Amino acid sequence: MDIHGEPITLSRFQGNPLVVKFWERICPSCRDEIPELSALQREYKGRGLTVLGIALEEDPVRVREFLIAYEAHYPVVLGREQGIGLMKMFGNEGALLPYTLIIDREGEVVLRKVGAFKKSDFQEVAEKLLR
Repeated sequence: MDIHGEPITLSRFQGNPLVVKFWERICPSCRDEIPELSALQREYKGRGLTVLGIALEEDPVRVREFLIAYEAHYPVVLGREQGIGLMKMFGNEGALLPYTLIIDREGEVVLRKVGAFKKSDFQEVAEKLLR
């Protein structure tokens, strides 16, 4: 579910590159990444890129208020247990945060990163990702 209670499926993003960010409000590094993620969304949206946040939270009101306060401009879904399971399925067995996946148009993971995500991480794979 997104922060407005609407269901979102990953098939909605099929064929487009994704930056998937797993995060929580209490994670300082997660908060620090929001401006760079919002900038990526703005800069590359026209080339099909979507930044998708997966908040490991359950309260949509608190998450929505947080996203407004931090001026996050990308879609976010909620899912504590489902998000943790998904994160583990994609290689983060310790469920450490923040965790970023970059997925290409074919659905292949081209980058996995535990820890702070920077635009330079994206630029390393951008050419392959945005073809």
